[in-house]
Amino acid sequence: MGNSKYETHVKPYFDDIFYWRSHGWDLSRIAVELGVAESTFMKYKKEIPEFSELLKKADKSKPRNISLKAEKALKDKLVDREFEEVQTEQWVDNNGKVTKKHIKKIKKTIPADTTAVIFALKSNDRERYGERDLLDKRIELLEKQIEKLEAELRLDKPTEEKIDELLDTIVGEIDGG
Repeated sequence: MGNSKYETHVKPYFDDIFYWRSHGWDLSRIAVELGVAESTFMKYKKEIPEFSELLKKADKSKPRNISLKAEKALKDKLVDREFEEVQTEQWVDNNGKVTKKHIKKIKKTIPADTTAVIFALKSNDRERYGERDLLDKRIELLEKQIEKLEAELRLDKPTEEKIDELLDTIVGEIDGG
């Protein structure tokens, strides 16, 4: 690439580029941040394998970063949060001059989010808080469908095509649930 902006404006910032891209920045925003035209940035992406690979790796890590943010937000909602609200009152005389100023600090609490707590319990302790009844009913339904299909197989001497069709039905039911 020689004396191009790639060597001075892009390559030295690989760590930053990876971070920005993996945290949801679009390519045009990254190009602006680096001081490179978007068309030039895209040309580098197309023509320079190491740069293209960097962007691909960053894209692959995006879902993990989103998950981490979501987990942190959920954890924050699982506990009461306290904050202090500051209110300022002023008394003004007839001339518009402030004669008295009073600052009031009020401590407030935001209670834990009940929905977040329920979600966390159901997700992390399925044995105690999961919806076992729904799962049990689903398993029972699938068992009945398998019995029905087995009975059909005994009555018919099925062809390979019929077996494939029945298996597709079972797999579709399992995946759909």
